[in-house]
Amino acid sequence: EPTMPRHAHPATPPQSAARAARLAALLAALAALALAAILLAPAAGCLNDTALDVDYPDVAIDPRPNDVGEGETSDTAGGGPSLPPGETGFPSDPSEGPGSSLPPLELEAVRSCTTPVAYRPSRSVASVAIAGEFNGWSETANPLALDAETGTWRAELEDLQPGEWGYRFVVDGAFEQAIPSSVYTKWVGDNENRNLLVGDCRQPLLGAAEAFATAEGRVFADVRFSSAEDASPLDAESIEVTVGRQAVPPASVDVAEGRIVVDVSGLPPGKHSVRVRAADEAGRPAENGTLYIPLWVEDEPWQWEDAVLYFAFTDRFRNGSGTRDRISGVADIANYLGGDFPGITAALREGYFEELGVNVLWISPVNQNPFERFVGIGVNEGRWFTGYHGYWPTEPRAVESRFGGSEALHEMIEEAHSRGIRVLFDLVLNHVHEDHPYVRDHPEWFGNACGVCGTPGCGWDERPIDCLFTEYLPNLDYRVHDVLTTVAADVLHFAERYDVDAFRIDAAKHMEHIIMRRVRMDLRDRIERQGGAPYWVVGETFVGAYQFEDIMRYVAPYELSGQFDFPLYWILRDVFAHDRGFDHLDDAIRRGEAAYGSLALHSPFIGNHDEPRLASEIVHRHDMPDRWSNFADPMAVPGPPNAEQRNIIRRQAMGLATVLTLPGVPLLYYGDEIGLAGGGDPDNRRMMPWGDDLTEANLALRERIATLGRLRRDSVILRRGGRQTLLADDTRFVQGRPLAPGQVGIVAMNRGEGSTTVTVTLPASWQLDGVRLVDGTRPGRTATASGNRLEIRLDGWDYAVLLPE
Repeated sequence: EPTMPRHAHPATPPQSAARAARLAALLAALAALALAAILLAPAAGCLNDTALDVDYPDVAIDPRPNDVGEGETSDTAGGGPSLPPGETGFPSDPSEGPGSSLPPLELEAVRSCTTPVAYRPSRSVASVAIAGEFNGWSETANPLALDAETGTWRAELEDLQPGEWGYRFVVDGAFEQAIPSSVYTKWVGDNENRNLLVGDCRQPLLGAAEAFATAEGRVFADVRFSSAEDASPLDAESIEVTVGRQAVPPASVDVAEGRIVVDVSGLPPGKHSVRVRAADEAGRPAENGTLYIPLWVEDEPWQWEDAVLYFAFTDRFRNGSGTRDRISGVADIANYLGGDFPGITAALREGYFEELGVNVLWISPVNQNPFERFVGIGVNEGRWFTGYHGYWPTEPRAVESRFGGSEALHEMIEEAHSRGIRVLFDLVLNHVHEDHPYVRDHPEWFGNACGVCGTPGCGWDERPIDCLFTEYLPNLDYRVHDVLTTVAADVLHFAERYDVDAFRIDAAKHMEHIIMRRVRMDLRDRIERQGGAPYWVVGETFVGAYQFEDIMRYVAPYELSGQFDFPLYWILRDVFAHDRGFDHLDDAIRRGEAAYGSLALHSPFIGNHDEPRLASEIVHRHDMPDRWSNFADPMAVPGPPNAEQRNIIRRQAMGLATVLTLPGVPLLYYGDEIGLAGGGDPDNRRMMPWGDDLTEANLALRERIATLGRLRRDSVILRRGGRQTLLADDTRFVQGRPLAPGQVGIVAMNRGEGSTTVTVTLPASWQLDGVRLVDGTRPGRTATASGNRLEIRLDGWDYAVLLPE
């Protein structure tokens, strides 16, 4: 039975020496299980107002359930193993997967100053109470009463101050021993507790009862105004509504009902987010400031399985402003080269990303970075670097001026949204730069580090939470609750102000789970539950080959949506740069599927900004030139593709064909579509060539990748279908992508030098007999199944993506 956390209240629960010993053992066990997770469903009607002890400017804060406690439930790792595939291989109901719809909010007409709590035990218990910071951790001050009909214990807490309060349930006189991972939590002292979020009932609140957009260009939101506890009504004159960035009048206002209806038609395809502000007749604005509801006008409802992701490394992608803010004393490859938001905007306007089939754009971290140089460590010791990459934030919300600043960022995002392209922000939450105001103003927000990652006793995996990337990048301590709420508010600020669609969490394994859970739950409860479009929150957990279970430790419906698939990345490079067999790849894919389950939405890739380029690994294999040598790019040789270029093209194209035909969110790293060269960091971040700087070899590869990207984007089978191996040997690989009977794709590859004919047996349930399949990568190539057998002719280093005609 655990003791309660250390806290400022004098009334600490009495503990015996035996209990203290048991506590130490329990905490050790909990630490070993800290990555476990369980999803608990809140009881209907158990709604209370959200806490507001920090400023969330211009971000919706809405009523939501405090968790319903579950008694003595074993935690399990997020996701879990997938069920063995049946004969069909068809995907499960997509409504059960990532991005599924959430139940609508139930809003009070007048806010109550009582806070309901509930606990649903898994066994028969005699008593339940709630103890926390708000009552000095008293085990008896706030008992719950049993609702015999539902088996749930309930209480209403009176007049709690607005804020976030750590607490635990006391069951049969003993504090609960484990806190579910699926609930809001708060560290108090050395213990992670449940977190009771209490809003300010003295202020009104905005929420959406319903919100949607239609393919025909209509945006609708039924917004409700919950009056403060004194029932002061809505002031109709205070209402402000925008759709996109355009002010619009509400379609109707009912002061008596506290209802504001937004209904706009005739909108073009793209994103048209609704924002509503209002106050009561006493002049008090809604506690949540602006109610933000992101909505899309598009042909069919979006699922994140539909995404084709492109990482436009901002400083290296394209210079659109013609300026460059170079820092003296730093080599070009580690300096600012001039890429910026206007450069990305120009590429958007030229249709570059649409030509590649891309519909999600990942950009570098947008926070301001330092204006000085700093020295590298490890293999880059003694070399000077700048923050051109964006991962050294010096401001919590200011946008990098060298990329163009806030207005240029708005312009770029609006251009993307108008073209149906979503935008993913890269979040640096593990650390800040030493010049950041949080370091200056709140030194207590930064814990004691074991040293720099990789030094003796402070290994990357040995001490991931408290090792430093380097001395000038101090780690944020998310056991300090002010750090958690402040950083979470910063994320919500970016989500609302810049209309962001998705987030990447940098360095996930180096942080406490609580920050990733808080970000995901805030997006869910403050935005998605208002009817807003679902977010994809993807993590970066740098691991080795086959470490599938390791990245799943951070994936759950209440934490990360998925991760970049590093365990598969290394296998893909083995196959396409080092001639490992397709049977090796198939084994890795199957093992990943078993570990990942059905709820994780990972991102397969072959290019990464921390590792050498695949094109260079194909040429140099294990003898990569020095990362500072600026070695020659073989794809830059002019003229018709030579033998070396053809080898790069065929291997890189087949590697990306694999990525673009697997389930998940396939990633294109900028430059991979043209075979850009590069050794280790920073050489793998060369400036992207454009126009006359592109060779015939670059263009030949890009055309092949563009064909694959558009095929992926336009085929629901490739986007949402299941996956089943039909054949895998050293040089041949055939997969089925079944969506429904008669709607199955076949992806066939041959990396042998000579031509081959492959024959595969198809599950009868696929119902492909007599169905003509057409190769989307080569005009005129078709195949027709007969007797549940399919024959496919492939040339050397050839692939086919066959889809029903």
